[in-house]
Amino acid sequence: MKTMMVQRAMPSPTLNTVLMVENAIRSAKGSVITVPEIKRSLPKQVNHYTLMRILEYLE
Repeated sequence: MKTMMVQRAMPSPTLNTVLMVENAIRSAKGSVITVPEIKRSLPKQVNHYTLMRILEYLE
């Protein structure tokens, strides 16, 4: 019997979400901001994996 792995397609973040994260990073007071600090500064909750994907894109 063969085992097949099913790969789920992750939804892409919307432009509004990317801009929201970018604005949160720009408005940070220090030169270094952690992921939890970004999450706290966002006006809406963002899924952790979506946030990580956005940060990877922005980098």
